[in-house]
Amino acid sequence: MNWIPDLVAGLRDIAIIVFLGYGLKLIKQQNELLEREKALKQSEIDVHRANIERLKVLQAPAIARDLEQMTRAAEHYAQKKKELEERVKALAIESQGMQGMVDMSNIVGIAAGSLEAWALVSRTRRWASGLAALSGKPPDEDTITIMLDENLAAISEVIDKALEGQKPELEHWKAWIAEKRATDSVGGHLIGPA
Repeated sequence: MNWIPDLVAGLRDIAIIVFLGYGLKLIKQQNELLEREKALKQSEIDVHRANIERLKVLQAPAIARDLEQMTRAAEHYAQKKKELEERVKALAIESQGMQGMVDMSNIVGIAAGSLEAWALVSRTRRWASGLAALSGKPPDEDTITIMLDENLAAISEVIDKALEGQKPELEHWKAWIAEKRATDSVGGHLIGPA
């Protein structure tokens, strides 16, 4: 019965050899499959590279044309911007000149209006002086004549400032407006200085 363990050991050795052979065959098939897959992936990569190169060749003229067009447009807009900046500078200078003319026109208008007011108040003062003289009062003691002299002095100051190129504060105008509003709201007339 010694031959049975030898037979089992022999069968076991044969089974191991068969399994090892079968395992080697599977590993060899797996390697072949991996090599084929690798070759397939490499061929796909090569096809993609060829397509990329073909697209580069096809796109290069279009890209160059677009780049040239964009460069021309950028230069055109840069030139337009420069022209607009120059026009804005010219308009700013012209605007300053116009503002100076407007300011001078206002000052001349103020001076002319002040001269006209001075003439009217001066004429009114002469009439008030005449009336005071008729009533027997000296003009320099008459309240209306004194008030008219003060107004003539204020108008003269405004005229001097306007002729020097300065705008007056118009403080008498503001006071007159306040008095006018006060009398209009009461419904009466204001007599004498406030």
